[in-house]
Amino acid sequence: IPAMVPRIAKTTIDGSGTVDLSFTQASNLAYPFRVNGKVQLNGVGITLPQEPYLQNMSGPMLFEGTLMRVPSITFKSFDGTGALALNVNFAKEPLSYSYAFNLKNVSAQKAVDASIDAYVTTKNYSAYKDMLYGTLNLAYSGSGRGTTADLMIASQAGTGSYNLVDARIKGVGAIKTINSIVKDKGDEIRFQKIEGALAMRNKVFSYTATTTGKAGVLRETGGINVDQMVYSPDMKIQCDLRKDVVDIEAVRNLLPPGIQGYVKSIDFLADDNGIVPLDVKFTGVVSENHYSWDRTRLESLAQKKIQKAAQQVIQQKASDVGKDLGSKLKGLFGK
Repeated sequence: IPAMVPRIAKTTIDGSGTVDLSFTQASNLAYPFRVNGKVQLNGVGITLPQEPYLQNMSGPMLFEGTLMRVPSITFKSFDGTGALALNVNFAKEPLSYSYAFNLKNVSAQKAVDASIDAYVTTKNYSAYKDMLYGTLNLAYSGSGRGTTADLMIASQAGTGSYNLVDARIKGVGAIKTINSIVKDKGDEIRFQKIEGALAMRNKVFSYTATTTGKAGVLRETGGINVDQMVYSPDMKIQCDLRKDVVDIEAVRNLLPPGIQGYVKSIDFLADDNGIVPLDVKFTGVVSENHYSWDRTRLESLAQKKIQKAAQQVIQQKASDVGKDLGSKLKGLFGK
């Protein structure tokens, strides 16, 4: 199989199984045989050069002429478990396929790094590894064509959902940007949980993510063209940060000069729930980390605080004038 699929030329496949197949010559097809019968996998493993990819794959592969069906194959992978259903049509070149799989309680770092090894084609693809950690649960279904990396990536289309528990994101430019406005200036951020949706079409991997953690809540939407590794569309992150983690000087400097003078404490930038709202957008090449802050929500909150403070001053002045006038009237007319 590695000899047939160039992208996995350095992959090893081992294990055992039983084969009960019949072949009929069919010269008018892209592949010269029709195949009928069954292959039963028993503990088959697929290993990339760096680490095991799939282990203990077990289940049937059913061949029906030019079709191969996999109703369900179970496997162990990346410290967790999974299941795969697959349909492949060999009638035309390039072949086409559809699939559905789920992963449960797997290591996010191992799963993502292995996927990068298998699919990412940029020259510096290793720069995108070792960034995501935690326990991953994923359900995804899709389709594609071909056996080369270019064809597979170009034809991929699918959707799914995921959640990541005890998550850690490290070494990502976007995280460094968010950390620039909090007290912790490191290159990583931790979350109790991340969950969202995934999709793939026309080489664009799109996603949503809602995170919860000690820093607050982040809501992310965007996409990445995996061929060029550029944001497509732009990635937007809505940051609802807890006031106790926010660097007041860093956030104050993002505001217009006319507002900065009013910011005497972090409470001025927080809503009634103690949340500081600030959003950011990322564009262009992912690794270059081009971003711009969207201060709309923060400025609106600050303006409301200024207006409220002004109203309080006016009301106090009016009250003081009323009291002073009342005293004068009492002195003039008596009780």
